[in-house]
Amino acid sequence: MPRKTASNTLPARRQAEGQLEQIDDSQWLAIQRAAQLVSRFDDKPLSLAQAKKIADRLGINWRTVYRYRDRLSDNSEATAIKGIRRGWKSTAHG
Repeated sequence: MPRKTASNTLPARRQAEGQLEQIDDSQWLAIQRAAQLVSRFDDKPLSLAQAKKIADRLGINWRTVYRYRDRLSDNSEATAIKGIRRGWKSTAHG
């Protein structure tokens, strides 16, 4: 297996709920793999066909690929895609 270099890894900082130490190794690998695949298209257009191909590789819906991309564009750290839950975002009522 090739060694990881700085060019194919993204920084990981706390963006997820709970302790990051509680994330098991297999979940970390999945997060990093998803972040690497999606981040390749940072400044380039991401077609539906490309999103579907990435989704198939990750075992997720193609719409989630676009969600991951949005998260990574706001925060270029791998943990930006951790903790995404289905449903409506909670809003503060004031």
